[in-house]
Amino acid sequence: MRKFICTGLCALGCFLFCTCQSLSSGLREPVLSLNSVDLAGISFNGVDLVARINVENPNGFSIPLPRIGWEFFLNGASFISGNIKENTAVKARRSTVVDVPFRLNYADVFAVVRQAGNLAEAPYRVVLQAVFPIPLIQEKVFTFEHSGNLPLLQTPGISAPSFSIARVDFEGVKVLCTFNVDNPNVFPIPFPRFDWDYSVNKTSLAKSSLAGVKTLPAKASTPVDISVDISYLQLFAAIRSLTNTAEAPSLMNVNADFLIPALENAAAVLDIPGMLPLLRKPELRFAGISPRNISLQRAEFLISWEVENKNGFAMDIDLFDYDIKVNGVQWAQGRIADPPRLNPNKTTTVPVLITLNSLDMIRELTAVMSRRGDVSYLCGGDMKLSGGFPGMGVIDMPFNFSGSTKLRN
Repeated sequence: MRKFICTGLCALGCFLFCTCQSLSSGLREPVLSLNSVDLAGISFNGVDLVARINVENPNGFSIPLPRIGWEFFLNGASFISGNIKENTAVKARRSTVVDVPFRLNYADVFAVVRQAGNLAEAPYRVVLQAVFPIPLIQEKVFTFEHSGNLPLLQTPGISAPSFSIARVDFEGVKVLCTFNVDNPNVFPIPFPRFDWDYSVNKTSLAKSSLAGVKTLPAKASTPVDISVDISYLQLFAAIRSLTNTAEAPSLMNVNADFLIPALENAAAVLDIPGMLPLLRKPELRFAGISPRNISLQRAEFLISWEVENKNGFAMDIDLFDYDIKVNGVQWAQGRIADPPRLNPNKTTTVPVLITLNSLDMIRELTAVMSRRGDVSYLCGGDMKLSGGFPGMGVIDMPFNFSGSTKLRN
């Protein structure tokens, strides 16, 4: 019995030895090569790279795909590593390509590359090692290396700030602050959130936030407008020292949050200074009725208004319509053909000469003047003003005066 067992073991050993010798002599080593390392995708969140390894099987039988371990170095330091194992085989005398993907988040990249916000790319190196689960070559390691430059997320910039007056009248002013958001990246990024604070004479008057639903296109500048309406009534109530000034310094302060995790510490601050015009509504007054030439057939009277321009710039009277009644009788109505210009910080007289031909009216007015009495008047109309100030259009100032006055020589 013992002799039989020994004989069997010897036979099994000879069989295994012969089998290994046969496999060793029949197995040809697979051929591996690194085809490429390509950029598979890029966004504001990160970069996708893929290494492509070609595996060629020269044998007349299938072999399993290798297990591939990899390590990614960024800026000379080990960054991430991993491995993949495919449960498929390479058919006899065929070749296949194995994709090894790498996902790099910019938030993690920036933790290594401290100045990444100022750089367009960072150097990297990837090392790949492939091992076949085949007994005769399982100790052999196929090693590949590739170096390149990793494109980095770049911080958007803010440029071309400007301050302008969109509209101004005697009630208030609308200011417009504009700037560009420059996206230097080759991919779109989210529209930032802008927190702004508008102050006049170092006093904050309005603040809010601006956020868009759109994205910033790649390699483009996107204009941003922030408009603010300022009421003069509220402005003078908040800053009494501005009551007698023609303009006041203003400042639009803008803080940009780029809403990208990798740029959470890259907020931008922008200051847009400007000068806010402080318009005062001109004061229109009825100045009286003055006789000029009076005879038995006709009488001429000069009717006057006074316009006090409280602003530091001249204004034009584009239109002056009037309708005048004296002692309940219609005297005249019409439009002044060539009204005078309102000089800055001065009072200007606006006259109109009217002629009466009614004998009854002339007798009545002559009697009033002789006893130095008063006449009642009702004066209505419309005055339209314009100026050379940016954002100022034609301003309508209707008027209606009534009272009594003496007919002054």
